[in-house]
Amino acid sequence: MIDAIHPSALIDPGARLGAGVRVGAYSVVGPGVTLGDDVELGHHVVLEGQVELASGVRIGHGAVVGGAPQDLKFKGGTRSGVRIGAGTVLREYVTVHRATTPEGWTEIGRECLIMGLAHVAHDCRLGDHVIVINYAGLTGHCHIEDRVTIGGMVGMVPFTRIGTGAYVGGMAKINADIPPYMMVDGQGAAARGGAHPRGAARVRAADDPARLHRRGHAPRHLQGPARVGRRHRGGHVLMAVNGRTRAGVVGTGHMGQYHVLVYAELPDVELVGVADIDPERGQSVAARYETRAFTDHRELIGLIDVASVAVPTEEHFRVTRDLLEAGISVLVEKPMTPTIEEARELLAVSRRTGAVLHVGHVERFNGAVDELKHLVTAPILIESRRLGPFVPRVQKDTVVMDLMIHDIDIVLGLVDSPPVRLAAQGASVHTAVADVATVQIRFASGAIATISASRATEEKIRTLAITQPDAYIVLDYTEQDIHIYKRAAQEYTTNRGSIRYRRASFVEHLKVHRDNPLKLEIQHLIGATRRRRAGESVLAAQPDDLRSLAMALEIERMIRDGVPEVAWREPC
Repeated sequence: MIDAIHPSALIDPGARLGAGVRVGAYSVVGPGVTLGDDVELGHHVVLEGQVELASGVRIGHGAVVGGAPQDLKFKGGTRSGVRIGAGTVLREYVTVHRATTPEGWTEIGRECLIMGLAHVAHDCRLGDHVIVINYAGLTGHCHIEDRVTIGGMVGMVPFTRIGTGAYVGGMAKINADIPPYMMVDGQGAAARGGAHPRGAARVRAADDPARLHRRGHAPRHLQGPARVGRRHRGGHVLMAVNGRTRAGVVGTGHMGQYHVLVYAELPDVELVGVADIDPERGQSVAARYETRAFTDHRELIGLIDVASVAVPTEEHFRVTRDLLEAGISVLVEKPMTPTIEEARELLAVSRRTGAVLHVGHVERFNGAVDELKHLVTAPILIESRRLGPFVPRVQKDTVVMDLMIHDIDIVLGLVDSPPVRLAAQGASVHTAVADVATVQIRFASGAIATISASRATEEKIRTLAITQPDAYIVLDYTEQDIHIYKRAAQEYTTNRGSIRYRRASFVEHLKVHRDNPLKLEIQHLIGATRRRRAGESVLAAQPDDLRSLAMALEIERMIRDGVPEVAWREPC
């Protein structure tokens, strides 16, 4: 065992180290690294980029974690990283590369074992209790679910997926998705003897398919029989499954590219194409994901079932209406439209055509927010902060529509009482519109919410704190975790010289299962579309969407016109 930190190790002052961390000789720990408690690094280990190692992770000699991807679409300086769950072991000379997209993550779950000289490429997702045996190579964007065993010298082509409990024999070539519990072997890999009974036993979940795929998609063996033939997508052989949803993305700017990536990674979705009025940008993104490029969103009509709309706000109404009128379900980025009247018209078109309309309030799909809804019962004071540095691409929308609308939506959903008064202030810093803003919302119950938003703050902060009679609850959106503070006891003692106060508290730390909220949001749209087409009812959040937009518009008006306080009236 390594004793503490070897004097020859290079630890950047910006790195964050937990208690009991041990670092071997000549290891290098970069400025963006976070090491949990009791992490152990062997000698000559290199951690670079954004690397987060949870408690108890062990990294063997010579391993490199967080290295730049070997992918031509990766741009130097991109802020991305690697996350590794608690108790996972990487043996000697393992390499794990960081993601290709800004704020993206290559992720390895809890209690995994990655044996010597194995490679995990950019944007891979490994579940919990995965075993990867020596010399195996996982290429970009592969998804390995829980309790999978991958044999030595196995090779996987990009974007392939292995289901829960599967076993892959040594030296196999994986060029197609593998359903749960299968034993596969050979080049290309084929099923050997059907299901893998020991894999099923390991997860102890054969009677509960929902537990097998808790990362947000239906188990493949329940999606209907696979076709005998295989279909090719851009040279990669995939296992085609009946009922794949056809998707497109309109707008391939900053946010649009995140949508494209999610659709491209979903196994039950076919990314038909992208549309952008900038043909060069559209072609570039389409080539990266091996799909088609269009210059007019209407060219997608007849080719797709669902679409994401990530164009400038002033174009939301026109583009979304065209797609809804054609019966295409739409996820439109927030804000839905620049006016309430246009928002109401889109909702009316959705009801008339039967196409599903969702608005991109992505924080609704943050696992910590979902957990918070079960904890907040009688809020007294809510304090929300969404702060960050200026991004030049955002020039036209105010900080209210750019950032604050997320928190307006969450706060209105947490307080079971109607708002009655608003007080707002804001100021321009970098643009001609408000770049910093704060609003105080008073509710009929007496609860008060203060929401602050800034794109002029050099530190990125995303927090929500709730005071209620029995607890103080703090949520970190970025970390997707929650701390709950509860008072245990307090006492006063007096003597001739002083009065002393002592208080004891319990602190509960809820670590929520982390998943990509945008992926969950898109999967929600796809699931709603399938249910609607099957004749089932779909629960819509339309009143919430309208109320959040109406309040954001009113706050914008107050700041623009210099109105400090108004009585709130619900939108009709």
